[in-house]
Amino acid sequence: MPGKTNFHAVATIRDAIAYAETNRRPCCEVSLDFKLVFDRISHTYLLTVLRSYGFDAGLIEFIRMTYGNATLVIHFTGYMSTPIRIQCGMRKGCPLT
Repeated sequence: MPGKTNFHAVATIRDAIAYAETNRRPCCEVSLDFKLVFDRISHTYLLTVLRSYGFDAGLIEFIRMTYGNATLVIHFTGYMSTPIRIQCGMRKGCPLT
């Protein structure tokens, strides 16, 4: 978020964990794009990990549909390549809705 630092993120996570412990509530903290991690992670691996941790199937399917068939083309001096499947990272500027 603009104007925020990593300290703000860490403080928010710390506060959420403290709240969950104080109120004896289950808590799960997930960060998919901390320090551009999502740009480097395999989509297949991410979906496998989310399933293994029991995340909602609807959320997993949303992520799979958003990124599962992502492709790119290279346009250079009038030549356009055939589509290349993106298996890691995400399309820049791609809306999630």
